[in-house]
Amino acid sequence: MFTLQSNYDLFTLIHSLIYYLIYNIIVTYIKLTYQLLLKEGIMEKTILIAEDDLDILNLLKDYLKASNYETEFTQNGEQAYTLFQNKTIDLAILYLMLPGMDGFELCRRIRKESNIPIIILSAKKSDSDKILALGLGADDYIVKPFSPRELIARIKSIFRRVDELSNNDSSKDLIEINNLSVNQLARSVTLQGNKVDLSVKEYDILLFLMNHPNQALSREKIFNKVWGYDHYGDMNTVTVHVRKLREKIEEDPTNPKYIETVWGIGCQSLPLNLKQDLEGASFTILRQPND
Repeated sequence: MFTLQSNYDLFTLIHSLIYYLIYNIIVTYIKLTYQLLLKEGIMEKTILIAEDDLDILNLLKDYLKASNYETEFTQNGEQAYTLFQNKTIDLAILYLMLPGMDGFELCRRIRKESNIPIIILSAKKSDSDKILALGLGADDYIVKPFSPRELIARIKSIFRRVDELSNNDSSKDLIEINNLSVNQLARSVTLQGNKVDLSVKEYDILLFLMNHPNQALSREKIFNKVWGYDHYGDMNTVTVHVRKLREKIEEDPTNPKYIETVWGIGCQSLPLNLKQDLEGASFTILRQPND
């Protein structure tokens, strides 16, 4: 026969179990919802805008807010660098002709510390400025005047490509070719045990190549995979990024062991199970005859 105390204990136990079940259901729901939103790209990301033209700055803020992005913004290069250091930034939009610190130097400093995507805005149309910006680590280069909708499309494409390439072939979290290793979970690269600092696009290109051994990969195929089919851009962008990538992972870029350019053939890589006597894997990246 139950006593008053035993009834109370039973009630307390049942109450605790119900609370525990409800708590776990809520936690599970939150986790699943978060993962879904993250997968769909709906979770808010913070974008740094460094633009000296107030009208353009306000326009970008409005478009980014309408697309569910948070923004940090300034009209000064030095202030932009301070914001980058003190805030969690997922992508940076930098105008080249900034007061205090120009966009080239700002891009160089950010890239030295982080692999976040960087988009350059510029009124300069020359190839030399574009090549310099990409060489400093920028992922994209947009010439003024530009369509804000196109910029938003490019931002979404960048985030989507980063997510897709990060989740690609998750069964091989660590890919190794001789002394070159890519950790897909950490999005990190090491060469002979030493960390290699790559930009987002440099990393994405390397990962794409290493995930496709023994395949001919043209610049167009690399561009479509890394930048996206809906991206508007110049195929020479691939050439610039590949050159920078080679400079970072090759002991002698003029005599490459990992990334090799062969005219008119395309891009192909050696199998992952290389013989020990090979000095390094040889990828081939297509350069059109008019490069």
